[in-house]
Amino acid sequence: ALEWGSSCRMIETAFNNYRELLSSFMIELNAITCRMTEIEYEYGDVRRIQLRNVHDKFRNMVSLVPFLWEKNEVLLRELINPISNLQLVYGIVDELKSNKDIDPVYKSFKTTDGECSQNFFSGSYNALDQVLVHLSRDWSEAGKAVRHELYINGIIRTVALYFDSPLPQNQTVQTNIGMALVPGAALGRLAVELAGRGFRVELNEVSACMVCAFHGIMNLLRSGNASREVYPQLDFLLSDDWDFAARLEPHSLPFIADSAELTQAFSNASDADRLLSRLSVQLGDFQAVYSPANSLDHAARFDLVVTCFFLDATEDILAVLSTIHHILRPGGLWVNAGPLHYHHYLRHRSNFHKKYHQQYQKPPRTVPYSYAQLLEVIAAMGFDYIEIEGSQQQPIAVSYCGEDVNSMKPETYRVPVAAFRRRDE
Repeated sequence: ALEWGSSCRMIETAFNNYRELLSSFMIELNAITCRMTEIEYEYGDVRRIQLRNVHDKFRNMVSLVPFLWEKNEVLLRELINPISNLQLVYGIVDELKSNKDIDPVYKSFKTTDGECSQNFFSGSYNALDQVLVHLSRDWSEAGKAVRHELYINGIIRTVALYFDSPLPQNQTVQTNIGMALVPGAALGRLAVELAGRGFRVELNEVSACMVCAFHGIMNLLRSGNASREVYPQLDFLLSDDWDFAARLEPHSLPFIADSAELTQAFSNASDADRLLSRLSVQLGDFQAVYSPANSLDHAARFDLVVTCFFLDATEDILAVLSTIHHILRPGGLWVNAGPLHYHHYLRHRSNFHKKYHQQYQKPPRTVPYSYAQLLEVIAAMGFDYIEIEGSQQQPIAVSYCGEDVNSMKPETYRVPVAAFRRRDE
């Protein structure tokens, strides 16, 4: 694992980058307000069209952005606490396990050595603006529509068809339905919902910032602490907006009133501890942690694997399918929900066209299969597709984080939810 001092510097780098993002955004906003001043002179003095009142409303909103940006940073520093979190992330786990004050999620915190530890803070997914967006999706009221359609109606209803029905909302979770894994868990709402329905759940996430923020949310829920406010839309593109003022509206969190199971579980400390004891966190790249080449400890370990907006973000989709087959027990269930955006392929394609006349760029290992092709590939990799009856077969129209409510041009995916059994070979 990385050194303690280096780890703290990496967290601080993420915060420095967040401040630099504010500086860039303010340059953009100030350029717009300067152009407004020029327009006021051109149209007001020459054509006697008064625009200052309209423009002043925008200037007032711009003046609030640095203040709200700072409020976001204060919240992020509370959630992503480098002292309490990085001790666990980077190798002091055994010493802390004996501390009875450490909550159950921390007691099962794991990390991996070597390659994946070097990549915890690389890439935009570790950026703090991404943490803010996922806070809104997973833990604010603003994200409840996405959660209801994607997590509850899509994934959990599908899981419930093949496992024991979820427990009544007034019944404390006592029994284990099975062991589940959620790769690419981000801020963990889907994993916690599964734990609230009787599963023991392991969260796997490559981003240390996401994992630390997840733990911060769990601390808030367990302590019954007052709600917090976050402003996740401050730096969105200034185009196709219905109203710029919507950017300045706070999202309250943690919000769990839309989940009867979580509301019951976090109604008191003992029930909260019981639910949290069903959660564990595995920090690191999915392939580096679970693939047969790196570890045999996870072979046939899980009864259920749930991937959500995950498969197309991986660099080698066949390797990921092989690993899912490796970690599922024979007859185990894999539920997948998400589009086929193929991030690595699109990034390569963009770079290839930019440098076409310079040199050939080696393509990524991911083949951009169509959905029909992917179903055939999955079957060839040792999975049986399970036909889902009724409305469950229909794709779900949903945005990734519900961030497009204020947009005239929302990015909406038509997400299939599919279930597969690992063949008993």
